[in-house]
Amino acid sequence: MTALLPDPPARPRWHHSLQTRFALWFGVAGALAAVAGGIALYRVAEARALEAAGASLVESLRRTGVEGRALLQAVDVGAATLAGAVPGMRGDAAQTLALLDAVVLADPNVAGGLVAAEPAVSPLPGRHWAVYAAKQGRGVVHRDLIGERGIDVPAQAWYRETLAARGPRWSPPYFNETAGGRWMVTLNRPLAPSNGQPSGMVSLDVPIDRFNALLDPFRNDPRLRAVLHKGPVWIGDSDWVSVGTPPPALPELDALLTTARQQARPGELVALGQGRRGAHASIDGDWGLLLVLDEAATLAPLREVAWRFAGGTVVLIGLLALLGNALSRGITRPMVQLGEAARRLAQEGFAMPTALLVRRDEVGELARVLDGADAALRQQMAQTQRLAQEQQKLDSELRLAHDLQQSMLPPATAVDVHEGHLDIHAVLKPAKSVGGDFYAFHPREDGMLWFAIGDISDKGVPAALFMARTVAVLEATARNTDSPALMLARAAPRLAEGNESCMFATALCGLVDPHTGMFELASSGHELPFIVRADGRVELFEMETGAPLGIDPEAYGEGHAGMLAPGDCLFCFTDGVTEARNRQGELFGEARLREVLAQPGRNAEQRIADVVAAVEAFAAGAEPADDVTVLAVGLVAPEQPASDPLHFSIWPSGLRAMNRAIDECLARHGIDAEGQSDVRLVLEELLANAIDHGGAVDCTVDLSFTERTITLRIVDDGMPFNPLDTPDLELDAEDLDRPIGGLGIHLIKTMSLDAVYAREGDHNRLTLVLPRNPPT
Repeated sequence: MTALLPDPPARPRWHHSLQTRFALWFGVAGALAAVAGGIALYRVAEARALEAAGASLVESLRRTGVEGRALLQAVDVGAATLAGAVPGMRGDAAQTLALLDAVVLADPNVAGGLVAAEPAVSPLPGRHWAVYAAKQGRGVVHRDLIGERGIDVPAQAWYRETLAARGPRWSPPYFNETAGGRWMVTLNRPLAPSNGQPSGMVSLDVPIDRFNALLDPFRNDPRLRAVLHKGPVWIGDSDWVSVGTPPPALPELDALLTTARQQARPGELVALGQGRRGAHASIDGDWGLLLVLDEAATLAPLREVAWRFAGGTVVLIGLLALLGNALSRGITRPMVQLGEAARRLAQEGFAMPTALLVRRDEVGELARVLDGADAALRQQMAQTQRLAQEQQKLDSELRLAHDLQQSMLPPATAVDVHEGHLDIHAVLKPAKSVGGDFYAFHPREDGMLWFAIGDISDKGVPAALFMARTVAVLEATARNTDSPALMLARAAPRLAEGNESCMFATALCGLVDPHTGMFELASSGHELPFIVRADGRVELFEMETGAPLGIDPEAYGEGHAGMLAPGDCLFCFTDGVTEARNRQGELFGEARLREVLAQPGRNAEQRIADVVAAVEAFAAGAEPADDVTVLAVGLVAPEQPASDPLHFSIWPSGLRAMNRAIDECLARHGIDAEGQSDVRLVLEELLANAIDHGGAVDCTVDLSFTERTITLRIVDDGMPFNPLDTPDLELDAEDLDRPIGGLGIHLIKTMSLDAVYAREGDHNRLTLVLPRNPPT
């Protein structure tokens, strides 16, 4: 029977066609290349254009500054000559006027000059004399300002200011009627003194259009603006249309001048903001020249060229798109034929068209490969299907193993006694479907709580199997063994036996007495646990540790005892907590673990939740590298103080009375003779230190009792002294090597369940917690 083939698929739409994509690729590639190249060229051209314009501006500033300085110096030389010569003419009017005419006619920039003499040097004895010489044609016209014009020259402000200045002084622009009704800037200079007194003055008037003539080269250049100033007064502006009048005051120019002076050295080009650059140069004294470059006007020709280039780029992109479309036709036609043949690849009667098989290009090579791939492809598809089925079966088995492993873990429990109860909680989060960490715990018949936590050296299924064996061995040894160290010693040879894979496990075993809070721990290479006090203090429980289980059948750790006070928590964990990594490769570390645990008022379950949440938040997004397991045992009991706490003050002479009162109080609360002796020893040692060494005058002692503890609070007014800071004694040292003293404080530290010192104001405050019935 002939297999029925499905209808051939419709040809792809134009926007899905490779032909269209080729055309778009060519166009987009061309566009990107053109745009990138155009932008790069434009940026380079823009930078060079601004650089060239800036260099031209600096050169123009230098040249114009030289011309302006020459103008000012020429006028000053003429005024100095006139001022130095007039006093020597001793009132000769003819010589004075001849010299004035010569100076005025000699300088083309000067429109007129004035000589004003005091009576001491005046051609008119005993009277002031003032004559102004104004240029007229090629000659000079004289005007007697006092006799003909009736001007009181000595009363004029400019006359008095010039005599007071004792040096040359340029005036601001003003309208001069005497010089023919023109705007002038005048250089005033006093005559040489006669007998130490001012003898008069001379002045030369320069029309303001002579200064504006310096700015003529910039008037028709839209890129540049030149401004001439004397101090804060503007003299000329290339943008000001009236060259015969001074430009108006503009705040914008004031701001540009201030910026140029503050930001640049003289003649240096700086940015002035709003697309402008400028440079400032001092010409002579407070005369200066400011040139401003407009970047937009400078770049206008370049931008016009850029727009033309953009238009040419659009045309080029269109041509490239047409070229790509033409080239793609020779590729897409055989690709369509290949697609039609490949559609029948998994069906009977597959055959590649001969026209494709005889091609000598890449399409022909692909056609010949597909023609011989029929059997191999069918075999590969069958193998892929078989592998998928096997993987599905393996995933199902791993899920089952995970559920089975989790079901083996004990739930949270509590061990209740008359005085209170123990809470124990634990969480195991495997890095894979099944993990190598473990924990186990259960109450024993004697009322003690046994627990264990550990970590297998491998991960995955092998570690899970060795974990199950380890837990079974530890639980078996815990049933009839009263020492955690002995439990590990008995488990070590059983786990080393037949361990050909050389796997090993670290383990921490413990027994906790819910009556007293006393516990004993033993470790085989496991991480040291923390004791978290009720007030949030975190203490590392330091202990010796043996070799991991499964390696050496003779190696095991020793037992170490400790005590939990009500509200305290024993926190155990595996290295998956501290060695958890985030995406940056950082370790969670012991410091972060301590920070999470250091929260007062949290029970065992809450501390477990806090740590797990902190580790998961820290490692969010990172692949878990190890299992995370935590276990916490908390001692919970209602700690109500006795109804009659003892409180009294002790003076240095009252130690004997204190001993009697303490014995009576302790006996009343059922403390045996040994407990009374311990309390009396502690108080005598501490009070003797406070009185003899601290100089205390007044001491106060408070005693309060709970069902398991005795709390001593000692307050004295001596010098600051913390007995808890004294170093621990090495009791194993030879007698001759051990320092004298300190044994009493050492015994107090050893006997105390908890000890806290504080300096409050002028008093030392020490709080000790002792066991009510000390262990033997």
